[in-house]
Amino acid sequence: MKRKIYLKLLLTLALILSIIPLVSEPADAASVSYMLNKKKVYTYQDYQLKETYEAKFDKNKSKEIERIVTQSSESSGLTCFTDHSCYKEDKKTLSQMVMYAGLIENLTYPVKVNKSWETSMGDIRKITAIKTVKVKAGTFKNVVVVKETRSYDKKEFYIEYYAPNVGLILKEASNEETNYKTTKQIELIKLK
Repeated sequence: MKRKIYLKLLLTLALILSIIPLVSEPADAASVSYMLNKKKVYTYQDYQLKETYEAKFDKNKSKEIERIVTQSSESSGLTCFTDHSCYKEDKKTLSQMVMYAGLIENLTYPVKVNKSWETSMGDIRKITAIKTVKVKAGTFKNVVVVKETRSYDKKEFYIEYYAPNVGLILKEASNEETNYKTTKQIELIKLK
């Protein structure tokens, strides 16, 4: 009798442990996007330049920007916005086109806390948290927090906050310009 109870408990525990990874696995790129949404208009505050700017998808502008920004095969599949930011997202990464540097891997999928990778520029990016973040545009849940440490200055870092199906909502910097104090660089102040 005791043996049957132990066997049932053991089988139940094995079943529970086999289901946990399926339930707790973070969403992947197929179901959640961290790229700017083509249907939204983003207004950002740039604290460094002390100005606001708008980013929205414009099919004609996207082709023009893509042609100006890149001349390589990396440009195929880019989605560009009016603020001249261009992204490429697939099952493995969310990358951003950076002038004179090519595609930089902003996120790698699946999204998991403590996951780290080296960018094509030699910097180290690490997902440090998934949490709720409040910015002027509102409060966003399940925001992926990515810290990038520079290869040439370990004290210098940048933190980017990506909301699911919204994209970049906040960017902070800690560098020589900020006296190595974490300071807001860019913040989403309006989303429509």
